[in-house]
Amino acid sequence: MAPPCCRRTLCGRSRRGGTQDEHRAYVSFWSSPDAVTDANYAELLTETFGDRASQVIERYPIGADGPAGAWAAVATDSSWSCPTLKSFEAAAKHTVVYAYDFADEDAPNPAFNLPAGFRYKAGHASELAYLFELGGRRAAFSDDQVKLADTMVRYWTQFAATGDPNAPGSPAWSRFSDASASVLALTTGLEGVAPFDFAARHHCQLWNAVERASP
Repeated sequence: MAPPCCRRTLCGRSRRGGTQDEHRAYVSFWSSPDAVTDANYAELLTETFGDRASQVIERYPIGADGPAGAWAAVATDSSWSCPTLKSFEAAAKHTVVYAYDFADEDAPNPAFNLPAGFRYKAGHASELAYLFELGGRRAAFSDDQVKLADTMVRYWTQFAATGDPNAPGSPAWSRFSDASASVLALTTGLEGVAPFDFAARHHCQLWNAVERASP
């Protein structure tokens, strides 16, 4: 389930979501992201997922973000994003749900001390600067990020006032019905604010299978 700061229920309606790269925060809290290395990445996955580790490695190879980034993606999807999807589905059986995934990978660091060269991306609490003036001032946003922040504030304000986040001048936000088309990505760039396939992005089919195989 999404953390309390990420969900809001009003008049029988619910707005809930999370951040695309949630677990990067927790990797950054280690003494060094180098605690996960090219040499021990597969070993860590085997210790965690047993005979399912080969499937996880295939889906989450070490890429440009290095082994720490790959490990953060594994932990984000398995422990945060896909369980959050289940909360969308459970809540939608009883109420109107508006679901989102904050995904601006260039979001300003919300105030964490990060190791040199470590990208925070859309990590834990990265969306807060788009909604509030943290420390009494607005973050140093790009022009595209200013537009995203303004859109998010309109959504949040409209939802608080009416129970429906849709506001004039903002992209349509459909109520949640399934993970393939009705979760709203909150980001900048070419993709922008638009519905996307949340389950595919976070590999939830894999994680559902891994969960079923657990003892």
